[in-house]
Amino acid sequence: MEFGVWLRNSRSKLGISTRLLASTCEVSPSYISQVERGHIQKPSLEVARKIMAALAIENAESILKQYGFIEAGDTFIENNDYETKRNQLIEHLSREIQNMDFEQLEAINLFYKYQDMFMKISKVEKHASDLNTKIPMRALSEYIDFLHHKYVVNRLKRIFEMNDEA
Repeated sequence: MEFGVWLRNSRSKLGISTRLLASTCEVSPSYISQVERGHIQKPSLEVARKIMAALAIENAESILKQYGFIEAGDTFIENNDYETKRNQLIEHLSREIQNMDFEQLEAINLFYKYQDMFMKISKVEKHASDLNTKIPMRALSEYIDFLHHKYVVNRLKRIFEMNDEA
């Protein structure tokens, strides 16, 4: 059985309209309809999680695994476990940061500085994945070229200029 068929059956059993489900999941009713009819084989994991929450599915993790949204080793974080998991990640990252050398810390700082750009690339990648296109590779390539020029080429230019002045 495909995810769309499962979704239609589950939604119908609960008596939830396509419009209500779409509104709850922050997508259009036509999007839900396309998923149910198989025109969209697999919505994004984010939408799938919203669907699970909207339908109050108790075994959401097993459904997500069954339809290939998450791998067997992955875990699905329920809302009530979010704070616990967040605190565990903070503690883990804190320990890891203590053991990093200067270059590693500098790389993390660079990532933090440009996190908005990475988030935008991630959104483009998700959207392109839903459309089965290769847009994210071009965007990522352009961004890597930008970083290379900014941090390698410009740094080398400054070094050569300082040597020429001396």
